[in-house]
Amino acid sequence: MSLFWYFCMLYKFGIKLLQFVGIKLLQFELRLVFFSQLLVVKYINELVEANKEGGKTIFDGTFLNRSSWDAALLAASTTLSAMKYLLDGHGNIAYALVRPPGHHAQPTQADGYCFLNNAGIAVHLALNSSCEKVAVVDINVHYRNGTAQGFYESNKVLTIFLHMNHGSWGPHHPQSRVIDELGDGEGFGYNLNMPLPNGTAIEKFEPDMMVLVVGKDSSVVS
Repeated sequence: MSLFWYFCMLYKFGIKLLQFVGIKLLQFELRLVFFSQLLVVKYINELVEANKEGGKTIFDGTFLNRSSWDAALLAASTTLSAMKYLLDGHGNIAYALVRPPGHHAQPTQADGYCFLNNAGIAVHLALNSSCEKVAVVDINVHYRNGTAQGFYESNKVLTIFLHMNHGSWGPHHPQSRVIDELGDGEGFGYNLNMPLPNGTAIEKFEPDMMVLVVGKDSSVVS
């Protein structure tokens, strides 16, 4: 065998080792963010096990294949890194270009090709750090039901969503996107499903951090 062959084998092994360690660290970081939310940790563990078994059909239209979990973890970790960059004082704005988007994923339910809610995870990191309140602005063709569900009873997060006028997609997507969905309990009035004048609601809310999520569906012209 040539030295080049040995070098290639070592390089291939090193890449696989880095991937293995990296995935383990990302899964640990996710559990750490949600350490007090046992149902969310249980859901993450279920996805980890489904990935080990080679994939799973979550429900019609959403499938976890052999590459889905790694992609979801990388998207979530990239978004967390962007938020941490801001929280550590390195800048005033950060942009996470990731796929899958995540905003249909509910706290304990995958939905709309999304398994982890990237923006929601970043919001939790901000709230667990120095931010008392966070505003989320999501602009997309489809209603971002997962993000709404995640903070529906919270007065710490103002969620504002501009989206196409469509109804529920089925039993796994019960939120209907209507303007009457304003939140529950302490979160009543902090979930806004309507077009609003630029900046008015955000300025009144006075958030410490703002998360802007922009879907790309509407960029396709037929």
